[in-house]
Amino acid sequence: CPTRERGEVRAAVIGDSGNIGEAQDQVAAVIRGIDPDVLLHTGDFDYEDDPQISVFKPYADILTEACIFPVRGNHDLHFLQI
Repeated sequence: CPTRERGEVRAAVIGDSGNIGEAQDQVAAVIRGIDPDVLLHTGDFDYEDDPQISVFKPYADILTEACIFPVRGNHDLHFLQI
């Protein structure tokens, strides 16, 4: 995981983020503004049964820069196998 120069760590926490649309885009914009080192997800990434459009498209740039710690929600059982 990336670290800040002075030992600071920025974290963002989200959940139930899997509805594509304006609200999800606004949440992603807020997360980008935080510029997190860590993204904690409390579950339910994907309500659309297509993680490409509900997870990887809106959060692609965030996922490449932040360490992500997901929790599997009941809407994620079909694609998050632990």
